[in-house]
Amino acid sequence: MYEAKPFGVLYLDLAAASVLVLSLVVSYRPNREPAPRLEFAWSLPGAAPASHLDSGVTTPLRSLAPVDRTRAPAPGPAASPRNEQPKAPPASRSEVVRVEERLKDNLNQELYDDFKLFLYVSKAANGPWAQQMYVFRKKPDGDLAFVHDWPVSTGRERIEYDSAGDRMTTHTPAGYYELDPDRFFVRHISSEWHRSMPYAMFFNWIRKGNPTGLAIHSATGSDMAKLGRRASAGCIHLSPEAARTLFNLIRSQYRGAMPRFVIDGDGTMSNEGLVLRNADGQPEFARGYKVLVFIENYGGRNIIAAMD
Repeated sequence: MYEAKPFGVLYLDLAAASVLVLSLVVSYRPNREPAPRLEFAWSLPGAAPASHLDSGVTTPLRSLAPVDRTRAPAPGPAASPRNEQPKAPPASRSEVVRVEERLKDNLNQELYDDFKLFLYVSKAANGPWAQQMYVFRKKPDGDLAFVHDWPVSTGRERIEYDSAGDRMTTHTPAGYYELDPDRFFVRHISSEWHRSMPYAMFFNWIRKGNPTGLAIHSATGSDMAKLGRRASAGCIHLSPEAARTLFNLIRSQYRGAMPRFVIDGDGTMSNEGLVLRNADGQPEFARGYKVLVFIENYGGRNIIAAMD
């Protein structure tokens, strides 16, 4: 027969039961591993970027293993393919010999004697030498030694218009050029195109009384992937490494007197290799770099082979 208990006694029994249940829960230790931590997929190394979250596509959440925070950080993102410079194979010995012979054929004895470093640049669109720079130094015995060959980008060879609607040329003029000793800049911004020109080496070339903006310098951004093609606004682009190497080589080893080129009646300097002479017929010299840049629109095509 059920025996009624006073209210106070019933309250104490219920409290005791609650304590017993709580102690059992606390003392229970399962043998399974703790449940994995759930992290947002885009917070993990190698996962999709956060921009994918706004695509409107819903991805089911997955249960992910805990992230080991003691590991070394994941490497940074790889360079964008659009900014990667092309990997050109090195020039063959036979091609280098042909370039050297071509360079010598285009130098008179005076130009050959007065310079110690020669930069041969092909502005051609096609051919084995097209859009390449070949660097030769003069050895103590007077012969030339091959130093470097690098892919370049010369001008797009067309008329364009800037953001203000002004007509601009993107031609790289062929000819013979010296470098301006007062315009070597590790960092420079083009006043015409408002683009960065790292390791700028400006030509010592005057047109109608004004120094031109023609220069050799490093390509930047997406222009690095265009090396080996006509892609510049008229300057000669090199890879950052090649531009830095050439910049330091010239500054450190090739200072000296250079011959002055003739300036005509309208204030334009000759780019045909004509040397200025004094009243006695002797060449005039100025401080600078003993470096000669020769640019031509020739890609090294073998005419005989092309006809076969």
